[in-house]
Amino acid sequence: MYNVLNKEFFPASNDWIFKTLYTQNPKLLAALIRAVTGLDISADKMIVKTVEKSPDEPDGKAIRLDIEVETAGEKIDIEMQVCKELDFFQRTLYYWARLFVNNFNSGEKYEELKPTICINFLDCKLLKTDNFFSHYIPKEYERNEIEDELAKQFNIYFIELPKLNITDWSDISELELWVKFLNAKSKEDLDMIEKANNPIINEAVSKLRDYNDDERARELAFKRERAITDYNHRFEKGVEKGIAIGEAKGIAQEKIKNILASYNEGIKTNLIARIFKMSVAEVEEIINSNGKVTSNE
Repeated sequence: MYNVLNKEFFPASNDWIFKTLYTQNPKLLAALIRAVTGLDISADKMIVKTVEKSPDEPDGKAIRLDIEVETAGEKIDIEMQVCKELDFFQRTLYYWARLFVNNFNSGEKYEELKPTICINFLDCKLLKTDNFFSHYIPKEYERNEIEDELAKQFNIYFIELPKLNITDWSDISELELWVKFLNAKSKEDLDMIEKANNPIINEAVSKLRDYNDDERARELAFKRERAITDYNHRFEKGVEKGIAIGEAKGIAQEKIKNILASYNEGIKTNLIARIFKMSVAEVEEIINSNGKVTSNE
């Protein structure tokens, strides 16, 4: 049996550590959000909660642990993405839309809807750009113009950790230092980050050292890594089986991937069948190939 103590270091990009670090330390979370968005956010004026998404693990644990933050002016979803996802862009838009709609109560005016922000930290390279930081807002296509009201309501950020390349530490920004912290793969990396003498990030470094010195914290971090690795393996095998079954019935690969992605987002099998103009039995056969339980009609 694997001994969790054999692993030397668990990084802040481990999603259990990421979730625990920032939900238990609102001051650090507020500083991270400010570094990404530039918004004037105060820790004592935030409501913070952890949201478990896609609870399809056999042990009932969600494969994604997002952080949701509500302030007087915004709703913010923050995710550390470590899984391989076929439908990442669609899923990000889905979560943005759900968060936007969920902050609207019956009887309220539309003008009371809060601006909604999704912040995605990616421990992989996803976008075409070489830049590690990308910020998306609506634009008018022909004139390349920004409508302020639309831009205020819709904001999606992608921070791709592997793309950050710092050679001059004397001119490092706070966001870059946060990314270096999330990228740290050893205690020696943390030593280098501390030399930047940023008090708030050094506090995060101290917390991360504490987690790595705590046997129970290390065990929980390891379980998350193992759950994600197992999920990725099963999902990839399931896609292969689903494609084989679907192709035998003349169903296109992209359609099969979208069916599996829809199910992973909690959409019921009977609705998936209607969307893709298939029978419930055909949809369930494809989903069952991915090792899922399909009694969710």
